[in-house]
Amino acid sequence: MGEGKDLKVVETDAPSKPVKKKKTERVLDWGEAEEHLHEVEQRYLDVMGLPGVNVSFFFLHVLTRIRGRWNAGVRDEELFDEIMALE
Repeated sequence: MGEGKDLKVVETDAPSKPVKKKKTERVLDWGEAEEHLHEVEQRYLDVMGLPGVNVSFFFLHVLTRIRGRWNAGVRDEELFDEIMALE
């Protein structure tokens, strides 16, 4: 064998390289989003026209924009989050 070379273990305080974590993708339930969007639209349609209730700004500027993106086929995380945040 070899000529008796000793192996030395050297300890350092140097940090180890960070381990890159795999980004986990969210599963977006578009059926749930569509149902939620429809329910919110219906709730606002139900109260539209009642005395003292004005939902036209919300309906025209928020729901119409979101529905337009939905109808255009947009299916991204931003739209999903906007739909699910509707109350």
